[in-house]
Amino acid sequence: MTITTLMTEKHQDILDWCILAGWRGSITHGTYIQKHDPQSIDDKDAMYIVVPPEDYYLGLKQYGSHGTVEIKDGEFDIVVYEAKKFISLLAQGNPNVLCLLWLRPEYYLMQTTAGKMIVENRSLFVGRHVYHSFCGYAKDQLYKMTHFAGRPPTELAYLAGIFDGEGHVSISATAPVKETYAPLYALQVGITNTDHDLIQHLLDEYGGFAGRTGIRDGHRLDAYRWRLAGPIAAKFLRMLHPLLRIKKRQAEIGIAFQQCVSGRPKGRPLTHTELSERDEYLVALKIARRFKSYPVPGDELEIEEPYQQAYMGEKRRQLVEKYGFDVKCAGHLIRLLRSGIEFLKDGELQVMRPDAQQLLEIKRGEWTLDRVQREADDLFKLAQEAYVRSTLPEKPDMEKVNRLCVDVVKTTWQERNGN
Repeated sequence: MTITTLMTEKHQDILDWCILAGWRGSITHGTYIQKHDPQSIDDKDAMYIVVPPEDYYLGLKQYGSHGTVEIKDGEFDIVVYEAKKFISLLAQGNPNVLCLLWLRPEYYLMQTTAGKMIVENRSLFVGRHVYHSFCGYAKDQLYKMTHFAGRPPTELAYLAGIFDGEGHVSISATAPVKETYAPLYALQVGITNTDHDLIQHLLDEYGGFAGRTGIRDGHRLDAYRWRLAGPIAAKFLRMLHPLLRIKKRQAEIGIAFQQCVSGRPKGRPLTHTELSERDEYLVALKIARRFKSYPVPGDELEIEEPYQQAYMGEKRRQLVEKYGFDVKCAGHLIRLLRSGIEFLKDGELQVMRPDAQQLLEIKRGEWTLDRVQREADDLFKLAQEAYVRSTLPEKPDMEKVNRLCVDVVKTTWQERNGN
């Protein structure tokens, strides 16, 4: 399926309102790895800019979530911005949206008169302020590069081993306060250990509750217990799930239970069917402690692993395990810093990367983690120097940006009305 077919068949309203669209990401950088390649972890990324009808501006309607709609369909990863939101992001120096203004002609999917107006006025968004955006995004990639679901892989592997041996997953059913009330069901996870420092670390890093389980006799050390409850407990289980062995099925039942509870409309009493469902999860969890293959109740459970991004999650996870860091984030890190330095010098964004071959080497794991980090350290210093020496305007002229935004929306409406 082509992107044109996808949008025509499933998202015609976006095409009807679109003023500017183009490819983004690795396709436009010259670093796309075809999906048949064992090293491929790339989506086909695109961006659409829309001007909805007048009632979205003059009435109470809002487009998407704060002006943004995300579409993930197979290998396609599409982001749609309402025009005002898009222009606002441009003025902030957002690297991901600025790219749309400096594409090669063949990478544009659609341009109306209003869309061309934005591209032709791209100089309005040139300024030294982009230093903060490019370096900020780069620092985010630097962190993600060595952190799995926000944590180092070694820490999660360690925690999974501790949890398999000394952790617990439970569903509690607290007796109701009044006879007319239903029991209160809650997911809980926890770890009990005699090492107080471990329990304190869990409390500091993951929140929850901790305390001593009681003073032991002289033959045993005191034990301490850490625990989480509700949605945050399910989040913790999702984080450890791919690394668990002994308690993997218990984790799956706990996650499924929380999905069932969280997906229920609030503000009305539990029905007899809903009470039975909760009891089914409770019983299943108890049985799964002895029989690891016991089925998960309810609908088929889908767990998005921490490295599942679009349709290439499993490959990405394998590459992280192979190289010890996220090579895709490493490529983004180096590209962002180099692009930012270039932009600060001449006000031009080189979307098609002259260093594409080197970035591909990084994505293929041909650079060590130490080499990536040393290169990043040097580039952060060069970016700061480029910022100090840059002769670009300090920031965009927001009056001109605002006038452009008004003209873009007005021009679109006039063309649709045949004026």
